Amino acid sequence: MLVPSQSVADPSPFEPRPFTPWNHFPTPLIGREGELEALRRRLTDPSARIVTVTGPVGVGKSRLAATAFNDVLPTFAGARSLDLDSLRSDTELERALHDVLETNTAGPGPSEGRRFLLALDGCDRFMERLPSLLTRLLATHHHLSLLVVAPWSLGVYEEQILRLAPLETPCVKGTDGLAQLRRLPSVQLFVRRTRTVRPEFELTPENHDAVARLCAMTDGLPLAIELAAAQMKLCSPQVVLSELVRDMDVLSADGGGTLSAHTGMRSAISMALNRLQGLDREFLGQVAAFHEGFDLPSAVAVTGLSPAEVQHLLERLVDMNVLYTGECNDGDVTFRLSSLTRRHVLDRLREIGGLERVLRSHAAYFLRLTDSLHGPPASGERERLLPRLRQWSTDTRSAMGFLLDDGDHAGAIRLAFALRGYWHGNGRVRGITEMLDRVLSDPGIPERVSVEGRGILGELLVWVGEYDRAEEHLRASLNAYETASDQRGAATGRRRLGSLAMYRGEVGDAERLLEKSSWELASVSEEYEQALALRDLALCRMMSGDHAAAEATAQQARREFARWGDEREEAMTDCVLAETFWAREGAERALPRYRAALEAVHASGDRAACATGVERAAVLMAREQTLTDEGWRTVARALGAAVAMRSGTDCLPPACLGGAVSDTVDQARLRLGVRVFNECWGRGLALTPEEVIGEVLDPSGLAAPPEEAAYPEDGPLTKREFQVAELVARGMTNREVARNLGISEWTAVNHLRRIMRKLDCSSRVQVAGWFTRRGRPVRSGGTPT
Repeated sequence: MLVPSQSVADPSPFEPRPFTPWNHFPTPLIGREGELEALRRRLTDPSARIVTVTGPVGVGKSRLAATAFNDVLPTFAGARSLDLDSLRSDTELERALHDVLETNTAGPGPSEGRRFLLALDGCDRFMERLPSLLTRLLATHHHLSLLVVAPWSLGVYEEQILRLAPLETPCVKGTDGLAQLRRLPSVQLFVRRTRTVRPEFELTPENHDAVARLCAMTDGLPLAIELAAAQMKLCSPQVVLSELVRDMDVLSADGGGTLSAHTGMRSAISMALNRLQGLDREFLGQVAAFHEGFDLPSAVAVTGLSPAEVQHLLERLVDMNVLYTGECNDGDVTFRLSSLTRRHVLDRLREIGGLERVLRSHAAYFLRLTDSLHGPPASGERERLLPRLRQWSTDTRSAMGFLLDDGDHAGAIRLAFALRGYWHGNGRVRGITEMLDRVLSDPGIPERVSVEGRGILGELLVWVGEYDRAEEHLRASLNAYETASDQRGAATGRRRLGSLAMYRGEVGDAERLLEKSSWELASVSEEYEQALALRDLALCRMMSGDHAAAEATAQQARREFARWGDEREEAMTDCVLAETFWAREGAERALPRYRAALEAVHASGDRAACATGVERAAVLMAREQTLTDEGWRTVARALGAAVAMRSGTDCLPPACLGGAVSDTVDQARLRLGVRVFNECWGRGLALTPEEVIGEVLDPSGLAAPPEEAAYPEDGPLTKREFQVAELVARGMTNREVARNLGISEWTAVNHLRRIMRKLDCSSRVQVAGWFTRRGRPVRSGGTPT
């Protein structure tokens, strides 16, 4: 059926097809201001003969084109729009084009004032015929300009392409706040469309997380967003979200839910995929198991095709807007299906019985990938793969789940061992511990697999703060290795127990275990495991105040991580080195080095490690005697921000740091007052990691060092007690006080007890508060414990 729009040359009445963007009442476009302006400019440019708007199904191509078409009508002598969707043959297509051009144009002519704009929509079934046909029309009608809405570009000479991308969606990890969500186009569209069926709807703290996840699950496709909003008449966002997680068919509507000819996302996606060749559809099925995209080598690995064949398929599917492209940090191009298309493909594979084969190939690929991490560091394989594996965290977890379901317990353990560090801080640790619990609960599991699994599970449980369970598994694993005379396993087990002791704050035990395991790991040529032991040992030596030994140990660990190409562990070791530099040179000179280290940790994607680094930096800043009130505000913001950064990571702050952080919070609250402290803390919760790192490691909060306060002869404390109180006010531990004053730790404890009795104080914080009001703390190079 030929569907003309309003025509400048011939305004005679017509019978339009109902509810098409070309003739329906206008509504505001949301989030398309830039694309709309770009399309207007192209259409009004006399040299632009053919402009094609393309993009994935449901992205709003027709809606954008119709708005631009109506906006530019006054600049043309005549204009007409044709919907080709109901035409059934090439003959009908040619007749329709001939009729509209003969009826509405005054003959060929080069004059701009005689330009005629023809818009074509619903072109899907004529994509093979249109290139030659439109090329001929442009050659014979010099006054003609074409606006084409098509699923992919036509490939004709001088075609100008506007590829429409989905709307920006919320962060899938749920870190966007309410104010940030309100600024996102996808959320704005959802709220606007929801209010057409429920006018009183508002985005609130109670529903904003569900709305954010809904918009993320729609891939930012306006059609999917409108279909989700259509369900809101009687449902909450939480209910619609739960239904969408269970069944994609919830994204459907009848009536006025959308201007699109499609009434459901599944049918729209199915129609788009049906245009593909059989090999294209088979290829999509083979790569659909990738949650977070894939690159050329991974596509070759799971399909068994040659690189040239895969590259040809990728080029075609990108051109047809079925695959999206992106770039990794190393510059490699990646490809991904939209989440809705991926779900549709996997559902179809499940129906025809092909899903298990695809998932097995996907899991086998990641097993091969992680096995290659154990090669010699000189190969550079680890350096190349680790950044990519960070991006594949969901895929590796999915692969591990499949291996467990498939009964391959040994494979699941291998995967967990290779990637344990890269689940830290990205919200995956709890899920992995649950999977490992499943492995270990199987009575038929081989003894070797059980021993390895308990060691890895214990290491992960340390990070989530389950120290007692962790110790149970780690000791059982170590005992089994020692019984089997497995030196390598026993050395690794001792390293893990040393790490647990360090997290608990049991510094002496930790040093003893880590020193022994470091020597044992070196003797069995486990250089990477030895580097992990050395890095933790350096932290222990920092906590005990032996800064020179800590620096030497950390330097040794850093060299090894650099040799293996592990940028994450190298960055975390740089934080330890920055602390040793801080203790030796002071805050002002150390801050740039600490900032660079934290930026590298953040770049590695480990939010929990970054939060720990920020907390340690805040504690160190609080111990500076030159810290101004603005510096204390920065400390309060940093500690609030660290809480937000750690949220959703599953990982808790180490107990060895928790006491120092708690004391620093109390000091900041005492120094600033409750109201100002709470304001700063709230501000910190809203900061991005980049802002946090920039703010907390800014030397502007430091003032020139004042002279030490003179001992007040008429005060309640002796001179030695006054010195102890001074050091306590800086946040030093009893051991650090003793080391600083050259006395025994027991003597320092007795001094502190007498101070608390004399001042009628019940805690160290109250002693610090008394000294802050009465005296002035001296410069410190102390380290948080």
